Amino acid sequence: MPLRLPAFARDISRKGAKPQCGRYGAALYFYHSKALLIVGPSPGVAPKCFLYFYISHNQNIMKTTIGQLFLKELIAEETSTRKCLERVPESLYKWKPHEKSMELGYLVLLVADIPKWLSVSIEQGTIDLATWEKRPLTTTQDLLAYFTENMEGAKKVFERVTDETLENEMFYLKMNRQELMKSSKLDTISSSINHWVHHRGQLTVYMRLNDIAVPSIYGPSADEKSF
Repeated sequence: MPLRLPAFARDISRKGAKPQCGRYGAALYFYHSKALLIVGPSPGVAPKCFLYFYISHNQNIMKTTIGQLFLKELIAEETSTRKCLERVPESLYKWKPHEKSMELGYLVLLVADIPKWLSVSIEQGTIDLATWEKRPLTTTQDLLAYFTENMEGAKKVFERVTDETLENEMFYLKMNRQELMKSSKLDTISSSINHWVHHRGQLTVYMRLNDIAVPSIYGPSADEKSF
């Protein structure tokens, strides 16, 4: 029994549309805002069976993974985050605005550290706060090198992680092997990126209180008028 093509595909046939590209037995046709992919013996030859799908004309035919969307977000935040880290002088690492607040040095290290948290959350699925490696804070140059290393690691993980891993596998946060919380890896990454941006915002307040120029992040700051 022959398969019935969707209406827009029959319109393509009646109009005698030519495939925009065809290779290895596949032909791709566009009609208004939709597309038809026909897989058969060869382009232009009526196949015995059809595989077709619809996409918006301005979308990629290849599916964008969740990891690639996270990667895009990560890259968008990278430059402004680096600008904040590189502007904090080592002489202020011990400074804090209140006795209950964290030190500035602890804060810049936390901002540099979170991209590593992202990759470990996906690859290992567990973080134990008691055994999490604490990077010694020495110089601004070393801090920036550490940030770069963590960013590159996170980018590689986001490039290859599958949607199934993010949606179906769990992440566990522990302290001395005792479970504190758990969530899907997808929810963990989403909240961790928000956590990262939150602490960078906190860092800009510390910078302002020390007369350090705050970079343009999502728009002009009092110190930088560019977008």
